[in-house]
Amino acid sequence: MHHQGTGLMMTPRARKCLMDWKPINERLLSAQFEGKYTNLSIVVCYAPTNEAKDETKDQFYAALQKAKDEVPPHDVLVVLGDLNAQVGNVNTGIEDSVGKHGTGLLNGNGERLIQFARFNGMIVGGSIFPHKDIHKYTWKSPRGYLTQIDHVLINRKWRKSLHDVRVLRSADASSDHYLVLAKVELKLAAKARKQTFRGKWNRHLLRIQKTKEEFTMEMENRFISLQDLAEDIDVNSRWEKLTDAYVEVGEKVIGREKRGQPASWMSEQTWKLIEKRAEIRSRIHGTHSRRLVARLEEEYSAVNKEVKKSCRKDKEDMHEEMAESAQRAADMGKMKAVYDITNQLSGKRRKITARLKDANGKVIVDAQEEAKIWTEHFKKVLNLQEPDEVPVVVGDATTLDINTSPPLADEIESII
Repeated sequence: MHHQGTGLMMTPRARKCLMDWKPINERLLSAQFEGKYTNLSIVVCYAPTNEAKDETKDQFYAALQKAKDEVPPHDVLVVLGDLNAQVGNVNTGIEDSVGKHGTGLLNGNGERLIQFARFNGMIVGGSIFPHKDIHKYTWKSPRGYLTQIDHVLINRKWRKSLHDVRVLRSADASSDHYLVLAKVELKLAAKARKQTFRGKWNRHLLRIQKTKEEFTMEMENRFISLQDLAEDIDVNSRWEKLTDAYVEVGEKVIGREKRGQPASWMSEQTWKLIEKRAEIRSRIHGTHSRRLVARLEEEYSAVNKEVKKSCRKDKEDMHEEMAESAQRAADMGKMKAVYDITNQLSGKRRKITARLKDANGKVIVDAQEEAKIWTEHFKKVLNLQEPDEVPVVVGDATTLDINTSPPLADEIESII
């Protein structure tokens, strides 16, 4: 069970603007995005509960203050996450940092959050926009108590860029927290990249017997037409026509994956259960009878368990199929395929290359400045003086007994 942790999801468009990100600790994460007129810095938080020890709270806010101090002063700063703080709806004397549209009663964590906001010239966004209470509550306790403990803070000088903060109750993520939506107007300066997204093939459709037969029949018809080609056609032309045949049949029969397409490893039964769970969640929000709500929540909990169980089974089936594919690739000597499948199963991903920084640790944004730093670097590395004495390297005569044969099935399973 996960008790702590933070994360940041973004769209592919926002990913292009990501300049740098830093996992500070298990409760804090920071990221910086390049903007057209100014950059955007985000700090994601998961604060200790109100019942936690004061020492734990002090350590969290000290780390949060340090993360804030590292943000460039001209950036738009947004601090968001589960801050476990109630700020209430009384803002007498603190109007510059808190509005009068909060919920609940001010608690200890709320006082700490307000103190942090006032000290750093920030404003609590969820307290300044008038909404119905159901669109302010961000958390539902196990006893059914609703309150607002997830917040979005922004620099006071960028207050007009924050257009709204509200809760989206219909979003079903199987959590006791509701999704909080904040609308911030800011132009990001995405790098101009010429990319053509064609997508991967829907290869999982070939598991369906009918689709597999249709694909085979279409390819047989194409092979018959390819056999009628003149003998004087060179190998490259034949290869192009063959690949064109595969692409055309693939587009016609199975197609390509689209962006936002549901995960292919999840079965149809799992998606039906997810839809059923979302329907029950919607009925809970539209019901005012406590007795009916209690019954629907029990039903929701039961269906949620079925969803998790079905997802685990689908993932196990996917892993089993990938392991079999790795074994077939190893038998055929395709070690690159074995390596790719092993990395995919182990969860390893290609690391995102960090942006270039200067000697003071500041991120370089200007392209000309980057080129200048790289030029100086390679001049220093490639223009070394020749040594006075050429070192003599003596080879090791020891022959190592290394097994270079393809991996066995047991070895692949132990790695996975």
